[in-house]
Parts: sequence; C-alpha cells; structure tokens
Amino acid sequence: MTNEDAKLAIFKHLVSFFMDTEDPGDWTVEQVEQWQTTGENYSECLMGSMGMEVLSVEGDVITVTLKLQDTLQYINEWLSGDVVSVDKSL
Repeated sequence: MTNEDAKLAIFKHLVSFFMDTEDPGDWTVEQVEQWQTTGENYSECLMGSMGMEVLSVEGDVITVTLKLQDTLQYINEWLSGDVVSVDKSL
C-alpha cells in the first residue's frame, strides 16, 4: 500500500465510522446515499483540519503526523472555499 492509498483508506474508514454511528439499520437507499455524501464531507474537513500526512505504511500499520489547526477557523475557511490545504486526492 502506498502512502496515498493509506490516506484514502483512512478517509474511507472515517466515512464508514460516521455512517455507522448514524445508521439505525433501516435507512432507504436515498438516506444511505445522502449520509455517504455527508460523511465524505465531514471526513475531508476533519482530515484537513488535522493536517494529516502519512509517513509510512508497514503491513496494516499506518504512521501519520498531525498538525492540528483551530477547528472553527478551519471549518469556516473550508466552508467558504478558502482552505488551500484541501486534499484533492480524496
């Protein structure tokens, strides 16, 4: 697994986590699709606000660094489209 693959795996894990915490088990297809989009947006914003960089991958162990940013400021910049750190690879 490359570092970019690892970053994508972390992104997908976060999306699954967000969906699993909200899904009551009886959602319609439309509700699943809507929450999928919401989970992807939350995950992208969260990863950006943490300044996450993958350093290495060894088997199923992913080593990352984080540069935490002020959450409210980051969210406001992200929502306005002013964030230069948005990861286009996700």
